Amino acid sequence: MIKLFGTNGIRGDAEKVFTNDFCFKIGATFAFYLQNNLRLVGPIAVGYDPRYSSYRILKWIIYGLRSQKAQIYDEGITPSPCLTYFTKVSEALGGIMITGSHVREDMNGLKLYIKGEEVTKKQEAEIEELYDKMQAILKPQAYDGQVKLENRAMETYKKMLINLARGKFPKTKVVVDAGNGTQSLCMPEVLRELGVEVVETCCDLANPLLSRDTETQGAFEEMRKVVIDNKADFGIGYDSDGDRAVFVTNQGQMLTGDVSCSIITKFEPGQYVVTPINTSSVVEHIGKKVERTKVGATQVAARMKEVGANYGFEANGGGISAEIFYGRDGGSTTIKMLKILRSTKKDLQSLVNELPRFYQVREKVDCERELNEKIVAAARAKYSKLKMEELDGLKLIFPSGDWLLFRASGNAPEFRVFTESKDEKEAKRLNDEGMALVKSFIK
Repeated sequence: MIKLFGTNGIRGDAEKVFTNDFCFKIGATFAFYLQNNLRLVGPIAVGYDPRYSSYRILKWIIYGLRSQKAQIYDEGITPSPCLTYFTKVSEALGGIMITGSHVREDMNGLKLYIKGEEVTKKQEAEIEELYDKMQAILKPQAYDGQVKLENRAMETYKKMLINLARGKFPKTKVVVDAGNGTQSLCMPEVLRELGVEVVETCCDLANPLLSRDTETQGAFEEMRKVVIDNKADFGIGYDSDGDRAVFVTNQGQMLTGDVSCSIITKFEPGQYVVTPINTSSVVEHIGKKVERTKVGATQVAARMKEVGANYGFEANGGGISAEIFYGRDGGSTTIKMLKILRSTKKDLQSLVNELPRFYQVREKVDCERELNEKIVAAARAKYSKLKMEELDGLKLIFPSGDWLLFRASGNAPEFRVFTESKDEKEAKRLNDEGMALVKSFIK
């Protein structure tokens, strides 16, 4: 059977994978799935990020939805969490977000939502099976029909964030870096409404999209400089569809997503926190029971439901709050951090300094998927005497507590190496060693 979904939605080359034919058929398949498999009859909301291929993809997705007589709400350029939340609280029962998230500008992707959540792994398999059956009989063509153009998803999301804040944040200065992506239209306005002095950088849709991986070191270096120059309380950076958030402290320290989300976790109710295998050990030191999962927001959300956790997060800065919806949300992550600073009367750097310091290095390299198993097998042989965990990829744990993770990306033809140590130089040395092994297989 055809495999469409990766770690988080469907991703691939904008021209080779997201052909007009494919976009039509996946749109039609999703509408048919909602109407017939789930017996959900209602509007489907669509949104997109501002990369150059998104509008063409949108057009053919809409044709596919129309072929199944679906009612369509076009929410325009909007952050992914806007669309997720909208399908939870409005009459729109399904949603399709066209976004490549953090991947290169020549790639794109789709995220599918049902009633306020990304489709589960079980639903992904059912959609793939249905697509496999329907693709031979579907005939892509332009279908006429009405599409309701609106921005209710954005407005509904903004109201939710303002209500979540429960008051304003006077005398607070924040640098916002949206990478000229979807949050350019949302978070600066929300923060100003809450009394925050906002310094914008890369918040202009008229400029080229900066599709940056929030886990790549140095990706938000310009934001860090702006924070220092403006003596801001902190900086907040988003990926192109706005469901990930990363922070820079008032002293210019760039925080990995697992550090900032660990701070938020510390102040969340409940005894559990859920996070994937690749996140920092710092989360083990905040007084919560830690549940580890495979990498992926849907994996985290599923485990949160199982153990009754109120909060979960990924290493990329994607925080998930059960009381809002079971999906990543850069907006609520920002508001929650502001509330913590307000209630503790501490600056962000002080909160970071209260945590034990671990150093992480996260690197990736383009790698053909057929090499993945060979690389993992070689790593297993090389480090055979170490403790191993194979929940997702191969995690090697040293007697010192340092660890090295080999993992193939589920979203793109890339291979990732993660390392962590209490010694900065050792974290770098281990990562160099791991990357050397990976690169030895790449011609």
